Amino acid sequence: PYRFTVQIEREDAERGCSAYSEEYDVYVMDAPEANVTIVDEYVCEGAEVTVTAHLDLNDPEQTNLEFQWFTKTSADTDYVLVPGATALTYTTTINETTEFMFKVVNTLSGCFDTDSTTINVQPIPVVNYVSMSDTNICEGAKVTIYADQEAASLL
Repeated sequence: PYRFTVQIEREDAERGCSAYSEEYDVYVMDAPEANVTIVDEYVCEGAEVTVTAHLDLNDPEQTNLEFQWFTKTSADTDYVLVPGATALTYTTTINETTEFMFKVVNTLSGCFDTDSTTINVQPIPVVNYVSMSDTNICEGAKVTIYADQEAASLL
């Protein structure tokens, strides 16, 4: 800890009119640093995703930390707390592009850090039409398959 005293001196008083406080300690706590990672930046609708937070701690023995995940979609104006998502990893199913934010707080000092990442959701393609050049072939022969999908679902 850093030890401090405060000296108070009156400007309008004669010399020697001052007082000192008792010593007090100030503890400088290391601020945690968070880094969020994902496996895939793009997934299909309904995909299960896992986001992981990695901590960079100056003191690896630090145990007074609390974690919380938040999400934000196009429908949200701000981040929404995810109830119960208080671990370093969070797994969920998403149907729209979602931003994930992780917050780590040192409960003794109040020091905190956040990091976020976005997972983009692609619509599942819709197959409109499939045809084959032949439906009856001999072993080892080739067949050509044609497929068509909705243009709106292409990204």
